[in-house]
Amino acid sequence: MKDSLLVLKVSDFERSGFKMFEKAPYELPDPRALTPLIMKALGEVEKTYGPVFTTRIINYTLHLVAEKYEEKPAENINTLEQLKEYLITLSEKHPTCYSLLTYAQAKTENDLQGQIGAGTQVEMLDVSRRIAEGQTREERDINLDEVISKFRQSVVAGRLSPSEMGYRVNRDGSVDIVWPNCNFIEGCKPAFDEGLLKRPDGRQRCSSGAFMCQYLKLATGYDWDYDVLESYKPHCITRCYIF
Repeated sequence: MKDSLLVLKVSDFERSGFKMFEKAPYELPDPRALTPLIMKALGEVEKTYGPVFTTRIINYTLHLVAEKYEEKPAENINTLEQLKEYLITLSEKHPTCYSLLTYAQAKTENDLQGQIGAGTQVEMLDVSRRIAEGQTREERDINLDEVISKFRQSVVAGRLSPSEMGYRVNRDGSVDIVWPNCNFIEGCKPAFDEGLLKRPDGRQRCSSGAFMCQYLKLATGYDWDYDVLESYKPHCITRCYIF
C-alpha cells in the first residue's frame, strides 16, 4: 500500500508539470555526511556574528533535542565540532536530528540582530560552493535542465539529498523545486510555528530554497531569489527566479 501511495503522489506532481527524478537508493540522507557539511557552513556564519552565535546555536539545539526526543541534555558541549559529534551519535536513534539546527539558527539570528536570513545566505552559499566545487566555469554555463540534473547527481552521490525531488521550468525562466519529503522539516516546522521564518520583506524563509538559489547562482552566474509556494503539505515547493 505504501508503494502504491508513493506512485500516486509522484504521478500527481508529474501531472502538474514536474519532472521527478528517480528515487534515491536510500530513504534518508546520511547524517554522517550531511551534519559535518552543515557545521562547516555554520562556522562561516559564526564569522559574521561572533562566538555568541555558536553559544546560542548549541543551547537552542540541545534544548530542542531534550524537548523533542526526551533525551537528557548533553553536557560539556562548547564548540560546533563537539555539537557535530553529539548529533552524529544521536542520529543512530534520530536520523534527522541535524534538522534541529534549522530551528536553532533561525532562533539565534532573531535574537542577535533581527536580520532574518543574513546568516542563512552565508551558510547556503558555503554549502552550495562545496557541492559545485570542481566544476569549471564552462561546465556551469549550461541550461537549467542540465544544471539541476547535475545538482541532483551530486547530492545523491554524496547521500546529501532527500530521497525524492522534482523540478518544473516555467516560461518566464523561473524554476519550481518540489521536495516531497524534505528532511529538514523536523526543525523547520517548529521555527515556522514560532514565527521565526519571516524574511525582512515578510516572505517565508526556506533553507532549501536559499541553498538552491545559491547553487543556481554558482552554476549560471546570475543572482537568484526564491518564494515559498507551498509548505508542509507535507511536500514543499519553492520557486527560484533571476532578479
